[in-house]
Amino acid sequence: MLRRIGLAVAVLALAVPATAGAVEIKEFTIPAGSFPRGITQGPDGNMWVAADGGAILRVNPASGAALAFGVAGASPTGIAAGSDRNLWFTSVDGGVWRITPTGEATQFLPPTSGGTDGITAGPDGALWYTMRGSGGIVGRVSTDGTFTEFPTPTTTSGPTRIASGPDGRLWFTEQIANQIGRVTTTGVFEESAVPTAGAGANAITAGPDGAVWFTELLTSRIGRITTAGATTEFPLPANGQPEGIVAGPDGALWFVDGLTARLGRITVDGQFTMYDLPGGGGPPVGIATGPGNTLWYTRGTERVGRVDLLPPPAVGKTVNVETVTGTVLVRAPKGKRFVRLGADGRQIPTGSQVDTRKGTVSLTAAKGTGQNGTSTSEFFDGVFTVTQPRSVNAVTEAKLSGPLEGCSKRRGATTSARKGRRLWGRGKGRFRTRGRRSGTIIRGTTWFIEDRCDGSTLTRVTQGTVDVQDFGTGRTITLKAPGTYVARPRR
Repeated sequence: MLRRIGLAVAVLALAVPATAGAVEIKEFTIPAGSFPRGITQGPDGNMWVAADGGAILRVNPASGAALAFGVAGASPTGIAAGSDRNLWFTSVDGGVWRITPTGEATQFLPPTSGGTDGITAGPDGALWYTMRGSGGIVGRVSTDGTFTEFPTPTTTSGPTRIASGPDGRLWFTEQIANQIGRVTTTGVFEESAVPTAGAGANAITAGPDGAVWFTELLTSRIGRITTAGATTEFPLPANGQPEGIVAGPDGALWFVDGLTARLGRITVDGQFTMYDLPGGGGPPVGIATGPGNTLWYTRGTERVGRVDLLPPPAVGKTVNVETVTGTVLVRAPKGKRFVRLGADGRQIPTGSQVDTRKGTVSLTAAKGTGQNGTSTSEFFDGVFTVTQPRSVNAVTEAKLSGPLEGCSKRRGATTSARKGRRLWGRGKGRFRTRGRRSGTIIRGTTWFIEDRCDGSTLTRVTQGTVDVQDFGTGRTITLKAPGTYVARPRR
């Protein structure tokens, strides 16, 4: 059975700009009562929004201007671009719908009646969807409207969102059963329990690291599951309700937090950065990648937002920096002076100097040649030069730079309270700090390094573990918190 409706309504866009860290956020209004939910980039380059209020919105990614196509009898929730260059969406009122880029909508009714929820394009050219209210059905519909349904092994699983995985299977969340499921295109299932009880697993996406990532709506966590079924959970920095999640163009995962109205970023190493959204817009729900280095999200009853990101860092060439607190200064490799790092962050070439004596900087670097993903760490209370080799497992180095402060000409003496040169670091991933006598490789750490007036280099770890490379002795010392090591000049 099918039904066709084609009603177009013009919508004006009102921009609501905001700047947060290394991203610039701009929001656009859509008609009151739209209740935007799912969002995706269409084959025509526009952003397409499933609005639970009874419409599909086509949004110009440059201007934010929107055109609404009414779909009477539908309450759209999920939306995905099909291999047939049309958009396909689900509805809480039942059926799977197709809408052309010009707004002609067609409803297809699956064998089992009931509301449909998540939807994604499968590796077989068909659309795959979930039926939560049915107890446990994952369905497939070809672009000509032919259905196949697969009951989940757990009868009351409550399948919610679905995504095409890196292994050719379809991955989905089972909100009622507290599981993550996957199914082959021929209907062979596997299910894995989410470690935290009552997680409320919700959105799901393929990550840049070959794993699958999901949000835990009720337990303030982001989950990661390998294709073999091993699961890791990362608690949010503060209590929240993470909803939509997507792999961003910068090699990290991005999600929206419906409780705090924030945008979240998590690296594949588990490092979080949170950004406040503009005020007064209600909870965000869905998120998707857009053209170029952009993300788009849906929010509340009448807004969609665009997030402009810095370009991805290039191995051995560039890193991305943003001010976390205070004042941060940067100087290019051949620059004559330091300049203040703006609120929207910046991409800088390797070899640049960063001054964090009055602030804290977040530094994001690529993992290595031929690898996806990025690593992020924070640095503060020092001046350093950032370098990175162009290699497979590239380690990003923060080398103490600038003159020693407070040291007199007499060896070991000081002339002020602040002595030598120092740097604090906090984070994990492939990062190293380097002083005159030693270098420090981190593992997931808060640590301190200082070149002292007597020619030695001190390393202190206050959280986690570091490996200290003593350049004089050639030894590598594993230092656990709380611990201190001093590398001294050779006599």
